[in-house]
Amino acid sequence: MHPVARFLLTLLLVISAAPAGAGQGPQNVAVVINARSYASVAIGHRYAKLRGIPTINLLYLDWDGSTVGTDVETFRQRLLVPALKAIEDRKLAPQITTLAWSCDFPYVIDFQADLKPDSQIDNTAKRFPQGSLTGLTYLTNMVVPKNPVYSQLATNLYYRPAVEDKLLLPTRSFPPQAVWNQQGDTTDTKGVRYWMSTMLGYTSGRGNSLDEVENYLQRAAAADGIYPAGCVYYLTNGDVRAKTRAPGFQGAVTALHELGIEAEITDGILPRDRGNVMGLMIGATDYRFADSGSLVQPGAICENLTSFGGILRENAGQTALTECLRAGAAGSSGTVTEPFAIQAKFPHPMIHVHYAQGCSLVEAFYQAVQGPYQLLIVGDPLCRPWATIPTVHVAGLPAPGETITGQLILRPTASCVSGKHVKRFELYVDGRLMSQSAPAEELTTDTITWADGFHELRVVAYEDSPIETQGHFVTRVQSANHDWEPIKFEVSSVRPAWEDDITIHAHSPHGGALMLYHNQRLVCLTNAEEVTWKLPAAKFGPGPGEFNVLAARGNGTQHSFIGQVVEVEIQPPALSPAIPNPGETRPGLRLERDGQPVQIVERLADDWIAKSGLAADESFVLRGYFTANAAGLHQFQFEFSGDLELLVDGRPQAQPHAHRSTPGWHYYCPVNLAAGWHEVEIRGKLDQHKTLNACFGLQGTQTITGGLFRHVE
Repeated sequence: MHPVARFLLTLLLVISAAPAGAGQGPQNVAVVINARSYASVAIGHRYAKLRGIPTINLLYLDWDGSTVGTDVETFRQRLLVPALKAIEDRKLAPQITTLAWSCDFPYVIDFQADLKPDSQIDNTAKRFPQGSLTGLTYLTNMVVPKNPVYSQLATNLYYRPAVEDKLLLPTRSFPPQAVWNQQGDTTDTKGVRYWMSTMLGYTSGRGNSLDEVENYLQRAAAADGIYPAGCVYYLTNGDVRAKTRAPGFQGAVTALHELGIEAEITDGILPRDRGNVMGLMIGATDYRFADSGSLVQPGAICENLTSFGGILRENAGQTALTECLRAGAAGSSGTVTEPFAIQAKFPHPMIHVHYAQGCSLVEAFYQAVQGPYQLLIVGDPLCRPWATIPTVHVAGLPAPGETITGQLILRPTASCVSGKHVKRFELYVDGRLMSQSAPAEELTTDTITWADGFHELRVVAYEDSPIETQGHFVTRVQSANHDWEPIKFEVSSVRPAWEDDITIHAHSPHGGALMLYHNQRLVCLTNAEEVTWKLPAAKFGPGPGEFNVLAARGNGTQHSFIGQVVEVEIQPPALSPAIPNPGETRPGLRLERDGQPVQIVERLADDWIAKSGLAADESFVLRGYFTANAAGLHQFQFEFSGDLELLVDGRPQAQPHAHRSTPGWHYYCPVNLAAGWHEVEIRGKLDQHKTLNACFGLQGTQTITGGLFRHVE
């Protein structure tokens, strides 16, 4: 058996052997972050804070490839399998249902290499052998063993089919350990395991700004359980894109009305002057929300059936799915290559019925898409506006300042405003599932197995319905079974500036080793009983996060005391004010080299280095001006190999990856700019690979060209 296939089989057996609750909650989502990218880290950290996702669920990958696409083998080896292995290594496999990819990962995966000449695959997949990041993640158990059946239309056994405007299978939750059979039900025998997936945002190409992503994620989190009064609109027009799904509209509208949800079928591209958009099913090549006069409500799913809605590279045709997110939708989707007008590749109109019954956004999407391999889903997987969320109370907790020893016995209770009952409780310690109980039973765990110190307790209640909506109670406690005294732990600032250093002091009266962690990542290890670390804030990435210190005896591998968590929020870079108008400018950047005449470079891509004659190990400066049309956090992205330094308005920018020995998208630099003119200098010395390409932008990014950057003669 192939070693990767063996790993996946092992993971599947682990999941099947350790049942956990259904529904979706923070402990069920693993957030995958590109550790190189400021935006990816910022979005991942902010989302985890908004949703209360345990920091052990944050998976940091080192991705220096394209933010557009990659081949399927690279996807397997560098993204998918490492993420799954991290889940297994952290003992999270029994509870994770969803991989939420942050931004600056490739959204389109070329699977041509998996299509053997004798593959029984239809011609559509052979003509367009591209799948989406989220679709192929969902189909992991086919993608990892290189089974190209993932590119067919009937691969999703969680799909709830509809015939004659009626659902043939009921809406239901997606359990963590679920293996699905041909009848669309979970099974203990032969079946298929899926991993639900969304991208949280996309900030390159035709993407959104960082502020836009954080805005729609915040709106989505605030929409949980509010039972919104908005309307779901199904749009009809003469376009085949609308006609493809129109046969299912009336059945979905009828079902929504039976649930007490307003819904209507209306003619046009977008509803006009409606302030209550709680869902949209569009079928058009191009549209602009700003022209419609309509407003999208928090938590809405808004998506379009069109060929290139999920193609997010710069200068692609048709309106991108990011337009819906810019308008404030909680989630949207689009295909990453030509799908043809095939209903099975897009959400069925019943997606809004699943959502209105209380499912999370990610569950609603995957119950509505029969063949998800080309569909890119972007947004908040946990959003659930129509959920009846249990309120959880826990008796048996220690009083403030009291420590726990021995057996911990908790007595949870829960209530639902709908009058429904709770069917089960679960206890998580530091993000991991520890025990379960039925209503009126106690939750127990033996704290003797814990390290002394501070721990997070999470009690989850599950509503007694097919949706199994979760409610949560989270607190922190201190255990003391092994006679360890607390660590002294101080952080110089809980809101440090991006450009500043953070000073962290730790002292353990027991000696041994002290280990500093940030979001469960080991940052420093010092074999001393007292230490002061001084570290740049930028090292930890922007946004909210958690520091704690662990003390250990002996060789530093046995954790003996866990320090109290200190929450820190690293602030964005300081605003760079606009500079005076430089006067008359011309397109392009000035290329300056010692002993060489000045040249003008009009595009930092393709073969500009060869055309300019720039040699390896030759120092250079690219100099010019640009205008920021709006204030905000812009980003520079550089693909290079060698040494690189970026200055904006004469000030050097933070450079965590300024020297690299292999080509790649190594350097993502945030720059907080006021609207108006700014000056840029790119200094460097390239190695023998002679690679330097660059992109820049606020709402997405574009290749640096003479249309964006100019020079003064």
